[in-house]
Amino acid sequence: MRNQPLLTSVTRIWDLADGDFDTAGLPESEWETGDYVIGECVSPPGPKAAVELVGGRQVDVFDGDRIVGALGARHSLLEAVGDWTLVGPDQRMDLLASGGVIGRLSSRAVRRRPQVALSYRGHVFRDGWKVRMRDFITRYADGAPATPPFVLIAGSSWAGGRAEVAQTVVRSLGRAGERVVALRLTGVGRHRDVLALRDAGAVASFDMVDVGLPSTVCPAGEYRVALEGLLQKLGEWNPTVVVADVGPSPHEPYNTGLAIDRLGGALRATVLCANDAYAVVGLVQSFGLAPTLVTGPATYTSAGISLVEKLTEIQAFNVLDRRTAGELLTVLRSALGAEGCEGGDQAVDGGAVGLDGGRDP
Repeated sequence: MRNQPLLTSVTRIWDLADGDFDTAGLPESEWETGDYVIGECVSPPGPKAAVELVGGRQVDVFDGDRIVGALGARHSLLEAVGDWTLVGPDQRMDLLASGGVIGRLSSRAVRRRPQVALSYRGHVFRDGWKVRMRDFITRYADGAPATPPFVLIAGSSWAGGRAEVAQTVVRSLGRAGERVVALRLTGVGRHRDVLALRDAGAVASFDMVDVGLPSTVCPAGEYRVALEGLLQKLGEWNPTVVVADVGPSPHEPYNTGLAIDRLGGALRATVLCANDAYAVVGLVQSFGLAPTLVTGPATYTSAGISLVEKLTEIQAFNVLDRRTAGELLTVLRSALGAEGCEGGDQAVDGGAVGLDGGRDP
């Protein structure tokens, strides 16, 4: 058992030094989304059970370890479902996502490793006040922010490889001379995905943790406020284009539809990561999504590409194949028009990271 609690990546926005806080219990009537809490591992979490620390590094956890995370919710199709509001009188909780979202598990995929079970040990306090994620966000002046052109990375499923595709798009635009800022507009807080976008060439990258949300499974009003704060942050970096990972189908409760509606005319291109051609048809028909380009597992072979284009008449190719780097840049330039991709005609290496699908937030 470790002496100091493990600070998960949802604490990366706070200014508390190690141990510079107190712990005290609170009745559940005083709990809120985004509260920082401490849970203790109460049962062997199984092999390779890990949490993500502030810097994005994974560390194994063991019985008796204490974890600092934030109260939140998750609604994953492929891994886990849970919410802090489901915590009962026994005060048993679960680590719903490795980045530190804590709640009570209600469902999980049986073929996935089990969630880390926790016992509530109290809220984080400083100077007699409980510590919340929203205590550490930047407040901006009122007024709609200037919105640069957006390239949206969407998915038909959580396992469509969006993370790798977003990195490839960022790299392509950056090497073409664009000043790219990357955003993750939905999901649960996990720092390594944000850091990977910076590694790909974005001058800055952010997610909803940066504006005080542990998860975008939340009321629409809370999401809208956080989204405006995230868009305001763009002004600090003066991007010529923004690459935004918006998550899976808008039918899921991550507020994806609200994000798309808010971007409005700033949305210039949508790259859809789909598992198969029928998923593309489903999204087009059920939500009216009109992607500029289809990629992902549906395009890993020529057979898949042909089926997508036959059923939808939408251009399709695998952007993770480095041989398509020039084709990808051509599509992006066409979509962005005069507002983006004016950095010249230098060769672009698509820089595929791999062909395995992205992890489920």
